[in-house]
Amino acid sequence: MKLKGKDVTQLSDSAWLMDLAFLNDISEALAKFIVQLQGKNKLVHELFKHLRTFERDLQLYEQSLREHKIDLFPTLKGVFDGSNENLGGYARRVAVLREEFSSRFTQFRSLRSAMTVLSLPCSCEISSAPVEIQLELNSLQEDDILVQNFNKLNLIDFYKSLPVAEYYNLKQFGKKFVCMFGSTYSCEQLFSQMKDVKTKLRSNLTDRHLLDSLRLCTSSMEPNIDNLVEKIQHQPSH
Repeated sequence: MKLKGKDVTQLSDSAWLMDLAFLNDISEALAKFIVQLQGKNKLVHELFKHLRTFERDLQLYEQSLREHKIDLFPTLKGVFDGSNENLGGYARRVAVLREEFSSRFTQFRSLRSAMTVLSLPCSCEISSAPVEIQLELNSLQEDDILVQNFNKLNLIDFYKSLPVAEYYNLKQFGKKFVCMFGSTYSCEQLFSQMKDVKTKLRSNLTDRHLLDSLRLCTSSMEPNIDNLVEKIQHQPSH
């Protein structure tokens, strides 16, 4: 860079290098958190768990910086010049970030106890659940077969397996949370598939065909081809 006449005075400034290293460590932590929120079939309570975990991570980061400990910041540790003056400023920046997260998602925070019931129906505190499902939860927790199913099935399949006659309210309770869009993954996937499906080479594609094609691209359901073929009326040869 010097040979090209570029100004690289920052690279010899220890304070600037520490700022850059701190930014890198925090950005890496944020990127890891965002990746945890991505992906298919993520339910709201799982995403909220990642959010609460990240908030606690921020508390640890802030506390460590205030105590002049930088083991949680590997890049910063590599360029640390032994001066603790900048660490207090970093701690304040982490505190601002933590407060920003704390001020958001208030609606989901009010549903925290309900999410616990959703994710742990066989062991949750029944008194913390909505009144309309308390009796059904009591019956569920005493049913050994259903408890075994909970340990074997994923959460969605478990709620599907509950008998409607005995657990109608509990199934409705589960549906309410399963239908919540925890992330924009489905929307992003839809627009991504739309670019592949609707191209200039497929000018005869109608809106109806587009809807059907997008549904096939984004659905996790496997079509029963053999059953569909059997239902087709065969054309006998003349």
